[in-house]
Amino acid sequence: MSLRIFAFTWNTQTVRYNNSKDNPENLPEPDFVYTLGEKILSVDYDIIVLGLQEDAIRDSPLLVDQNSLMVKVLEEKYMLVEHLTLSGWGSTTYKALKNEWDYRPRGLRIAVLKRKSLNIDILSVKSKTIVCPGIRNWVTCGKGGVVINLDTTLGKISFLNVHLPFNSRSIIQGPNNYRH
Repeated sequence: MSLRIFAFTWNTQTVRYNNSKDNPENLPEPDFVYTLGEKILSVDYDIIVLGLQEDAIRDSPLLVDQNSLMVKVLEEKYMLVEHLTLSGWGSTTYKALKNEWDYRPRGLRIAVLKRKSLNIDILSVKSKTIVCPGIRNWVTCGKGGVVINLDTTLGKISFLNVHLPFNSRSIIQGPNNYRH
């Protein structure tokens, strides 16, 4: 037996979305969640892996727990197996504090959902956060990573959401310009 896995990750950066009808800041509704949900539900995936980078830790409606928008649109067909969040002080948080004094801690999220009708058992779930090693690296290297390990009747499966350093000039200049 093989598994059909859908993995999605998105860097939300400093975007804030409205999750209520009372919207004094006139923030946009997170309508992409419903479009993504429709695409996922149109295929019979066995496991769904959703990841976010640079997501607002305090006020994100997207992927926080069982009641999150991304989980709610899939709940009829999928059940949440595990969710993990890592708060961090990466470059975006640091720049926002330095430039705007807007304390908006950012972080990583990952959620694994299993199709309710899938005929395999999940024997154990382990999760781990991986942080950058020092304060200098913490500010400049990204947010680290989050890992969810599933031990199933089909074997072990691991899912990783990692936030690596990036700048648009490295893409424009080409793939051989990445410095370690």
